[in-house]
Parts: sequence; structure tokens; C-alpha cells
Amino acid sequence: MGGERKWVFSLAQEAMDFLFDGLMIEVHPNPELAKSDGKQQVTPSYYGKIMKRLRLSFADPLIGQQLQKINLLRNEIDAIDDNIIALLGKRMDFVREIGVWKRDQNISLLQLERWKKILST
Repeated sequence: MGGERKWVFSLAQEAMDFLFDGLMIEVHPNPELAKSDGKQQVTPSYYGKIMKRLRLSFADPLIGQQLQKINLLRNEIDAIDDNIIALLGKRMDFVREIGVWKRDQNISLLQLERWKKILST
């Protein structure tokens, strides 16, 4: 999947973090001599290192203080999201107002100097 040996561990860890049921890792005593996908195959020794380093995540429901802590953080994220949505809505109101004004004044939508300033910042 990763196409290269260097991605095998991170992909395996990501699979475990997302509670996948298992892994399929290609192991070969000499990956360079493998008849298929040699670049993404690992040696038995490296495979052992991967297995020792993998951190398993559990799907057990959060309880007690764990649940309280994560709910507090999620509430903060939700509040930030609400603010972002409100600010984007307010921004859109101003953009719409400028668009209507430009239309009424017969002014081009593209203002090159403004566009250059946006790109530079």
C-alpha cells in the first residue's frame, strides 16, 4: 500500500490506531530479490522490530475521568468550530456586499492590486 519499506511501520500504526482487524505485511529474507513489490517488503528482522514498536489501541468505551476530560476538550473544539462558522458567515456577508456594490458601480470583480496583496500575505 505504501509502495516503499519506509512507510510500513507508520501505515501499520495508523491501521492499529483506527482499530483495523489485522495487518498484511510482506516479509522476505532479501526484499531486493523478491519477485514482486520488493521496495515495500521488509526483512524478518525489521518485521520483528515493527511488531515490538506497534502500539495497540483499544475500543473500550471511555469511563469516569477519561470521559469527563475528553468531553471537556470536545466541547472546546465544538465552541471553536461554532466561532469559525460564524466568522465565515460574517465574512461571506461582506463579500456579498462588495459584490453587489461592484455590480451596481459597474466595477470589475477582479481588482489586480487587491489580488496581489492577498497573494503576498
